[in-house]
Amino acid sequence: MKMWLLVSHLVIISITTCLAEFTWYRRYGHGVSEEDKGFGPIFEEQPINTIYPEESLEGKVSLNCRARASPFPVYKWRMNNGDVD
Repeated sequence: MKMWLLVSHLVIISITTCLAEFTWYRRYGHGVSEEDKGFGPIFEEQPINTIYPEESLEGKVSLNCRARASPFPVYKWRMNNGDVD
């Protein structure tokens, strides 16, 4: 019973996804260097599934995402199959 009361005061944030995209390009000439081949994205930090109190005073949550790629990645956030600004 106590567990149900605790759960009733919490809201589960929908799975939020961090997408990192990169555009691959190459230079034409006397060959292609490793740097020009591009790579990634390689995720170094991703959001974790967490439960946040519904009564949050600020009404905000903070999620972190970090990736590396060449060329530099562009980050997009999505929630419930929709874009988040």
